[in-house]
Amino acid sequence: VVEGVYRRMRARLCASAAMRGGRTSSKKSGVRSVFDEHFASIYGERWNALRQALMQPNKHVALLNGFVQCDPLETLQTRGEKMEVLLDESHCKVACAVSGDAVPPPQKEATSNLRSYYMLDFASVVAALSLDVYPGHKVLDMCAAPGGKALVLAQQLFGAGDLTGQLSANDRSSDRRARLKAVMSEYLPADVLVSCSIHGLEAQQWGRHQPERFDRVLLDAPCGSERHVLQHALAKRRDVMKDEWSPARSKRNASLQVDLLLSAIKTLRPSGRLVYSTCSISPVENDRVVEKALKRNAEMNVVRDCEPLVKFLGAERTSYGYIAYPDTANGWGPLYWCTMEKLQPS
Repeated sequence: VVEGVYRRMRARLCASAAMRGGRTSSKKSGVRSVFDEHFASIYGERWNALRQALMQPNKHVALLNGFVQCDPLETLQTRGEKMEVLLDESHCKVACAVSGDAVPPPQKEATSNLRSYYMLDFASVVAALSLDVYPGHKVLDMCAAPGGKALVLAQQLFGAGDLTGQLSANDRSSDRRARLKAVMSEYLPADVLVSCSIHGLEAQQWGRHQPERFDRVLLDAPCGSERHVLQHALAKRRDVMKDEWSPARSKRNASLQVDLLLSAIKTLRPSGRLVYSTCSISPVENDRVVEKALKRNAEMNVVRDCEPLVKFLGAERTSYGYIAYPDTANGWGPLYWCTMEKLQPS
Protein backbone atom coordinates (compact mmCIF):
# COMPACT_ATOMS: atom_id res chain seq x y z
CA VAL A 1 0.00 0.00 0.00
CA VAL A 2 2.80 2.40 1.00
CA GLU A 3 4.62 1.63 -2.26
CA GLY A 4 1.44 2.36 -4.24
CA VAL A 5 0.95 5.69 -2.48
CA TYR A 6 4.59 6.54 -3.14
CA ARG A 7 4.23 5.78 -6.87
CA ARG A 8 1.13 7.99 -7.12
CA MET A 9 2.84 10.87 -5.28
CA ARG A 10 5.89 10.59 -7.53
CA ALA A 11 3.68 10.63 -10.63
CA ARG A 12 1.95 13.81 -9.40
CA LEU A 13 5.29 15.49 -8.70
CA CYS A 14 6.62 14.59 -12.14
CA ALA A 15 3.48 15.91 -13.79
CA SER A 16 3.69 19.12 -11.77
CA ALA A 17 7.35 19.60 -12.70
CA ALA A 18 6.53 19.11 -16.38
CA MET A 19 3.93 21.86 -16.22
CA ARG A 20 6.20 24.55 -14.77
CA GLY A 21 7.15 27.49 -16.97
CA GLY A 22 4.09 27.07 -19.20
CA ARG A 23 5.18 23.59 -20.32
CA THR A 24 2.81 20.67 -20.56
CA SER A 25 3.63 17.07 -19.68
CA SER A 26 3.56 16.06 -23.34
CA LYS A 27 6.13 18.76 -24.17
CA LYS A 28 8.39 17.52 -21.34
CA SER A 29 8.21 13.94 -22.58
CA GLY A 30 8.94 15.01 -26.16
CA VAL A 31 5.46 14.12 -27.46
CA ARG A 32 3.96 16.98 -29.45
CA SER A 33 0.29 17.83 -29.58
CA VAL A 34 -1.52 17.96 -32.92
CA PHE A 35 -1.52 21.76 -32.57
CA ASP A 36 2.26 21.98 -32.13
CA GLU A 37 2.96 19.34 -34.75
CA HIS A 38 0.88 21.19 -37.33
CA PHE A 39 2.39 24.63 -36.82
CA ALA A 40 5.94 23.30 -36.43
CA SER A 41 5.52 21.80 -39.91
CA ILE A 42 4.58 25.27 -41.24
CA TYR A 43 7.00 27.50 -39.32
CA GLY A 44 9.90 25.13 -38.81
CA GLU A 45 12.61 26.37 -36.44
CA ARG A 46 10.68 29.61 -35.90
CA TRP A 47 7.78 27.84 -34.20
CA ASN A 48 9.34 27.71 -30.72
CA ALA A 49 9.92 31.49 -30.64
CA LEU A 50 6.51 32.22 -32.17
CA ARG A 51 4.81 29.89 -29.70
CA GLN A 52 6.51 31.61 -26.78
CA ALA A 53 5.36 35.00 -28.08
CA LEU A 54 1.79 33.75 -28.53
CA MET A 55 1.77 32.61 -24.90
CA GLN A 56 2.57 36.09 -23.58
CA PRO A 57 -0.25 38.42 -22.45
CA ASN A 58 -1.84 40.37 -25.29
CA LYS A 59 -0.62 43.94 -25.80
CA HIS A 60 -3.01 46.84 -26.28
CA VAL A 61 -2.92 50.47 -27.27
CA ALA A 62 -5.40 53.18 -26.33
CA LEU A 63 -7.47 54.41 -29.27
CA LEU A 64 -8.15 57.98 -28.15
CA ASN A 65 -11.75 59.07 -28.64
CA GLY A 66 -11.75 62.11 -30.91
CA PHE A 67 -15.40 62.83 -30.10
CA VAL A 68 -14.82 63.81 -26.47
CA GLN A 69 -14.27 67.48 -25.66
CA CYS A 70 -11.27 67.01 -23.40
CA ASP A 71 -7.90 65.63 -24.55
CA PRO A 72 -7.91 61.92 -23.54
CA LEU A 73 -4.11 61.78 -23.58
CA GLU A 74 -3.89 64.78 -21.25
CA THR A 75 -6.47 63.17 -18.97
CA LEU A 76 -4.46 59.95 -18.80
CA GLN A 77 -1.24 61.80 -18.05
CA THR A 78 -2.98 63.87 -15.37
CA ARG A 79 -3.95 60.60 -13.69
CA GLY A 80 -0.28 59.64 -13.57
CA GLU A 81 -0.15 57.35 -16.63
CA LYS A 82 3.00 57.74 -18.73
CA MET A 83 1.62 57.71 -22.27
CA GLU A 84 3.01 58.61 -25.69
CA VAL A 85 1.29 59.02 -29.05
CA LEU A 86 2.08 56.03 -31.25
CA LEU A 87 0.05 57.10 -34.28
CA ASP A 88 -1.85 60.23 -35.31
CA GLU A 89 -3.38 59.75 -38.74
CA SER A 90 -6.75 60.19 -40.51
CA HIS A 91 -8.56 61.43 -37.39
CA CYS A 92 -7.26 58.34 -35.60
CA LYS A 93 -4.96 58.97 -32.64
CA VAL A 94 -3.45 56.00 -30.84
CA ALA A 95 -1.37 56.12 -27.66
CA CYS A 96 0.43 53.48 -25.68
CA ALA A 97 1.77 53.27 -22.15
CA VAL A 98 5.48 54.12 -22.07
CA SER A 99 6.05 51.94 -19.04
CA GLY A 100 4.16 48.98 -20.49
CA ASP A 101 1.93 48.88 -17.42
CA ALA A 102 -1.75 48.11 -17.73
CA VAL A 103 -3.85 51.19 -18.47
CA PRO A 104 -6.88 51.58 -16.16
CA PRO A 105 -10.42 51.20 -17.57
CA PRO A 106 -11.61 54.33 -19.41
CA GLN A 107 -13.88 56.68 -17.52
CA LYS A 108 -16.72 58.68 -19.02
CA GLU A 109 -16.00 62.34 -19.68
CA ALA A 110 -18.30 64.59 -17.64
CA THR A 111 -19.28 66.90 -20.51
CA SER A 112 -19.98 64.42 -23.31
CA ASN A 113 -20.69 61.33 -21.17
CA LEU A 114 -18.50 59.36 -23.59
CA ARG A 115 -15.58 57.10 -22.73
CA SER A 116 -12.26 58.68 -23.58
CA TYR A 117 -10.29 55.75 -25.00
CA TYR A 118 -10.71 52.15 -26.17
CA MET A 119 -8.11 49.42 -25.70
CA LEU A 120 -7.25 47.15 -28.64
CA ASP A 121 -4.35 45.53 -30.49
CA PHE A 122 -2.32 48.00 -32.54
CA ALA A 123 -2.40 45.59 -35.50
CA SER A 124 -6.21 45.87 -35.55
CA VAL A 125 -5.90 49.65 -35.87
CA VAL A 126 -3.52 49.34 -38.83
CA ALA A 127 -5.80 46.84 -40.59
CA ALA A 128 -8.81 49.16 -40.18
CA LEU A 129 -6.80 52.16 -41.43
CA SER A 130 -5.87 50.14 -44.53
CA LEU A 131 -9.51 50.40 -45.60
CA ASP A 132 -8.77 54.08 -46.37
CA VAL A 133 -12.15 55.48 -45.29
CA TYR A 134 -13.11 59.06 -46.10
CA PRO A 135 -16.06 61.26 -45.06
CA GLY A 136 -19.12 60.55 -47.18
CA HIS A 137 -18.33 56.87 -47.71
CA LYS A 138 -20.86 54.12 -47.09
CA VAL A 139 -19.01 51.58 -44.96
CA LEU A 140 -19.91 48.03 -43.90
CA ASP A 141 -18.22 46.24 -41.00
CA MET A 142 -19.50 42.70 -41.63
CA CYS A 143 -18.38 41.01 -38.39
CA ALA A 144 -18.06 44.07 -36.18
CA ALA A 145 -18.26 42.93 -32.55
CA PRO A 146 -16.91 43.84 -30.08
CA GLY A 147 -16.49 47.15 -31.91
CA GLY A 148 -12.88 48.36 -31.77
CA LYS A 149 -12.34 48.46 -35.53
CA ALA A 150 -15.79 50.04 -35.97
CA LEU A 151 -14.63 52.92 -33.74
CA VAL A 152 -11.56 53.41 -35.95
CA LEU A 153 -13.83 53.53 -39.02
CA ALA A 154 -16.25 55.92 -37.30
CA GLN A 155 -13.45 58.35 -36.45
CA GLN A 156 -12.28 58.34 -40.06
CA LEU A 157 -15.83 58.76 -41.36
CA PHE A 158 -17.15 61.39 -38.98
CA GLY A 159 -14.10 62.82 -37.17
CA ALA A 160 -13.95 65.88 -39.42
CA GLY A 161 -17.56 66.78 -38.64
CA ASP A 162 -18.98 65.54 -41.97
CA LEU A 163 -21.97 63.33 -41.16
CA THR A 164 -22.99 62.49 -44.74
CA GLY A 165 -21.37 59.05 -44.59
CA GLN A 166 -22.92 55.85 -43.26
CA LEU A 167 -21.53 53.10 -41.06
CA SER A 168 -23.32 49.74 -40.97
CA ALA A 169 -22.01 47.41 -38.25
CA ASN A 170 -23.11 43.78 -38.37
CA ASP A 171 -22.84 40.75 -36.11
CA ARG A 172 -25.13 37.73 -36.17
CA SER A 173 -24.64 36.84 -32.48
CA SER A 174 -27.17 38.56 -30.23
CA ASP A 175 -24.74 38.61 -27.29
CA ARG A 176 -21.90 40.04 -29.37
CA ARG A 177 -24.30 42.48 -30.99
CA ALA A 178 -25.35 43.74 -27.57
CA ARG A 179 -21.70 44.35 -26.74
CA LEU A 180 -21.23 46.13 -30.08
CA LYS A 181 -24.24 48.36 -29.42
CA ALA A 182 -22.94 49.22 -25.95
CA VAL A 183 -19.49 50.13 -27.29
CA MET A 184 -20.87 52.39 -30.01
CA SER A 185 -23.25 54.15 -27.62
CA GLU A 186 -20.46 54.66 -25.05
CA TYR A 187 -17.98 56.13 -27.55
CA LEU A 188 -19.98 57.91 -30.28
CA PRO A 189 -22.07 61.07 -29.81
CA ALA A 190 -25.79 61.13 -30.61
CA ASP A 191 -25.43 63.00 -33.91
CA VAL A 192 -22.90 60.42 -35.15
CA LEU A 193 -25.04 57.48 -34.02
CA VAL A 194 -27.80 58.74 -36.32
CA SER A 195 -25.49 57.88 -39.23
CA CYS A 196 -24.71 54.43 -37.83
CA SER A 197 -26.80 51.27 -37.88
CA ILE A 198 -26.39 47.88 -36.22
CA HIS A 199 -27.55 44.68 -37.93
CA GLY A 200 -27.81 41.00 -37.05
CA LEU A 201 -27.72 39.35 -40.48
CA GLU A 202 -25.77 36.27 -41.48
CA ALA A 203 -22.75 37.80 -43.19
CA GLN A 204 -23.34 35.60 -46.26
CA GLN A 205 -26.64 37.44 -46.87
CA TRP A 206 -25.18 40.90 -47.41
CA GLY A 207 -23.97 40.25 -50.94
CA ARG A 208 -27.32 38.83 -51.97
CA HIS A 209 -29.51 41.54 -50.43
CA GLN A 210 -27.20 44.60 -50.75
CA PRO A 211 -25.24 44.19 -54.02
CA GLU A 212 -22.75 46.94 -54.85
CA ARG A 213 -24.03 49.18 -52.06
CA PHE A 214 -20.88 50.04 -50.09
CA ASP A 215 -17.74 52.05 -50.87
CA ARG A 216 -15.75 50.27 -48.16
CA VAL A 217 -16.19 46.81 -46.59
CA LEU A 218 -14.27 45.40 -43.63
CA LEU A 219 -14.49 41.65 -43.11
CA ASP A 220 -12.76 40.63 -39.88
CA ALA A 221 -13.70 36.98 -40.29
CA PRO A 222 -14.25 34.37 -37.56
CA CYS A 223 -11.10 32.26 -37.41
CA GLY A 224 -8.97 29.77 -35.51
CA SER A 225 -7.79 32.41 -32.97
CA GLU A 226 -4.75 30.32 -32.16
CA ARG A 227 -3.30 32.77 -29.64
CA HIS A 228 -6.50 32.66 -27.59
CA VAL A 229 -6.68 28.86 -27.90
CA LEU A 230 -3.07 28.45 -26.78
CA GLN A 231 -3.43 30.85 -23.85
CA HIS A 232 -6.64 29.12 -22.74
CA ALA A 233 -4.83 25.76 -22.71
CA LEU A 234 -1.92 27.32 -20.83
CA ALA A 235 -4.29 28.66 -18.18
CA LYS A 236 -5.65 25.13 -17.79
CA ARG A 237 -2.06 23.81 -17.62
CA ARG A 238 -2.55 21.39 -20.48
CA ASP A 239 -2.06 20.98 -24.23
CA VAL A 240 -4.48 22.31 -26.84
CA MET A 241 -7.27 19.76 -27.19
CA LYS A 242 -8.54 18.48 -30.54
CA ASP A 243 -12.02 19.84 -29.85
CA GLU A 244 -10.44 23.33 -29.45
CA TRP A 245 -8.28 23.30 -32.55
CA SER A 246 -7.48 20.84 -35.35
CA PRO A 247 -6.42 21.02 -39.01
CA ALA A 248 -9.93 19.87 -39.95
CA ARG A 249 -11.50 22.72 -37.97
CA SER A 250 -9.17 25.20 -39.66
CA LYS A 251 -10.32 23.91 -43.06
CA ARG A 252 -13.96 24.32 -42.00
CA ASN A 253 -13.17 27.88 -40.92
CA ALA A 254 -11.61 28.52 -44.33
CA SER A 255 -14.69 27.23 -46.14
CA LEU A 256 -16.88 29.68 -44.22
CA GLN A 257 -14.37 32.49 -44.72
CA VAL A 258 -14.44 32.03 -48.49
CA ASP A 259 -18.25 32.31 -48.44
CA LEU A 260 -18.05 35.46 -46.31
CA LEU A 261 -15.42 37.03 -48.56
CA LEU A 262 -17.44 36.29 -51.69
CA SER A 263 -20.43 37.98 -50.04
CA ALA A 264 -18.29 40.98 -49.11
CA ILE A 265 -17.08 41.30 -52.70
CA LYS A 266 -20.66 41.28 -54.00
CA THR A 267 -21.72 44.10 -51.70
CA LEU A 268 -18.77 46.27 -52.79
CA ARG A 269 -19.23 48.99 -55.41
CA PRO A 270 -16.90 49.29 -58.40
CA SER A 271 -13.78 51.24 -57.34
CA GLY A 272 -14.62 50.26 -53.75
CA ARG A 273 -12.11 48.86 -51.28
CA LEU A 274 -12.29 45.76 -49.10
CA VAL A 275 -10.11 44.54 -46.24
CA TYR A 276 -10.19 40.86 -45.27
CA SER A 277 -8.59 40.10 -41.91
CA THR A 278 -8.22 37.33 -39.33
CA CYS A 279 -6.27 36.80 -36.12
CA SER A 280 -5.17 33.35 -37.35
CA ILE A 281 -1.62 32.22 -38.05
CA SER A 282 -2.84 29.49 -40.42
CA PRO A 283 -2.15 30.17 -44.13
CA VAL A 284 -5.26 28.08 -44.88
CA GLU A 285 -7.41 30.81 -43.28
CA ASN A 286 -5.43 33.72 -44.71
CA ASP A 287 -3.74 33.83 -48.12
CA ARG A 288 -5.47 30.69 -49.37
CA VAL A 289 -8.90 32.14 -48.66
CA VAL A 290 -7.98 35.28 -50.59
CA GLU A 291 -6.53 33.19 -53.43
CA LYS A 292 -9.76 31.23 -53.84
CA ALA A 293 -11.88 34.39 -53.82
CA LEU A 294 -9.66 36.12 -56.38
CA LYS A 295 -9.88 33.17 -58.75
CA ARG A 296 -13.66 33.58 -58.78
CA ASN A 297 -13.63 37.38 -59.06
CA ALA A 298 -11.39 38.68 -61.83
CA GLU A 299 -12.54 42.23 -61.09
CA MET A 300 -10.78 42.21 -57.70
CA ASN A 301 -7.25 43.51 -57.44
CA VAL A 302 -4.86 43.33 -54.45
CA VAL A 303 -3.45 46.71 -53.45
CA ARG A 304 -0.43 47.49 -51.27
CA ASP A 305 -0.44 51.20 -50.48
CA CYS A 306 0.05 51.17 -46.70
CA GLU A 307 3.73 50.15 -46.60
CA PRO A 308 4.79 52.87 -44.10
CA LEU A 309 2.18 51.65 -41.61
CA VAL A 310 3.16 48.03 -42.24
CA LYS A 311 6.82 48.81 -41.60
CA PHE A 312 5.96 50.83 -38.50
CA LEU A 313 3.92 47.93 -37.12
CA GLY A 314 6.59 45.37 -37.95
CA ALA A 315 4.28 43.22 -40.06
CA GLU A 316 5.54 40.81 -42.73
CA ARG A 317 4.50 40.63 -46.35
CA THR A 318 2.65 37.52 -47.58
CA SER A 319 1.63 36.46 -51.10
CA TYR A 320 -1.53 38.60 -50.97
CA GLY A 321 -1.41 40.67 -47.81
CA TYR A 322 0.44 41.21 -44.56
CA ILE A 323 0.65 39.51 -41.19
CA ALA A 324 1.84 40.79 -37.82
CA TYR A 325 3.40 38.05 -35.70
CA PRO A 326 4.02 38.83 -32.02
CA ASP A 327 7.57 37.43 -32.11
CA THR A 328 8.69 40.05 -34.66
CA ALA A 329 6.05 42.81 -34.33
CA ASN A 330 6.86 43.86 -30.77
CA GLY A 331 4.15 41.63 -29.29
CA TRP A 332 1.31 42.87 -31.54
CA GLY A 333 -0.95 40.42 -33.32
CA PRO A 334 -1.21 37.92 -34.70
CA LEU A 335 -3.26 39.65 -37.35
CA TYR A 336 -3.46 38.98 -41.08
CA TRP A 337 -5.05 41.37 -43.54
CA CYS A 338 -5.37 41.76 -47.28
CA THR A 339 -6.57 44.93 -49.04
CA MET A 340 -8.44 44.59 -52.34
CA GLU A 341 -10.20 46.95 -54.73
CA LYS A 342 -12.96 46.22 -57.23
CA LEU A 343 -12.08 47.40 -60.72
CA GLN A 344 -14.50 49.45 -62.79
CA PRO A 345 -16.18 47.37 -65.52
CA SER A 346 -14.46 47.88 -68.87
